[in-house]
Amino acid sequence: FKLLASSTFLQLRLLQMLLLQLGNGWESVQDSFMISSLGWGPGDWDLVNVPISSFREFWGMVTSGTMVLWVTDPANRFWYMQASLAFGSVMLLIQNFAPWDAAFMLIPRCLLALCPGDGGADQAFFSSQFPREAQASANGLLTAVDNVVSGVSRWLYARFLFDPAARGWSATTPLLARTFFTLAANGLCLYSWWRYGRPSRAEPRKED
Repeated sequence: FKLLASSTFLQLRLLQMLLLQLGNGWESVQDSFMISSLGWGPGDWDLVNVPISSFREFWGMVTSGTMVLWVTDPANRFWYMQASLAFGSVMLLIQNFAPWDAAFMLIPRCLLALCPGDGGADQAFFSSQFPREAQASANGLLTAVDNVVSGVSRWLYARFLFDPAARGWSATTPLLARTFFTLAANGLCLYSWWRYGRPSRAEPRKED
């Protein structure tokens, strides 16, 4: 824990991971949401979502080579992260209207699937902040937070935030919770990039 106490960057990244996983807990109730709020049948969400997710994976592989080369330029890497966070946040806000029409959920998901991956830019950015001997400890802390908070967030959504009888604005409660947590995580991510990953910095900041 010495590394955590001495590294502001790692503290920010762990808080970002915590908030992001609290937002991702929505995925555990999404199928139930589509059934109760929009009248879909059991399994309908998977039938629609699997092709979208599969295309996103395929498109990521197709564009990965180009993106890896493109993000080697620090200016491109910084621009991509800002644009990706902004676009993802807008799509997230649109999805809050899903209780009124499935299109509000599906269209943003399709548009996000068209976005190329970051070419490993975020992972490289994270690794660049630590010396080699601290890499394992930093990644271990991230994995621990990811695993613990993932389970807790699923329980929170299923137990407290999702109500299958809710309609209209009441049905947006889990969506609004996801939006709050994810936008907070995006804000921390943007701050970290501005503080530690701006192209104007001569070298990435290393923290022991």
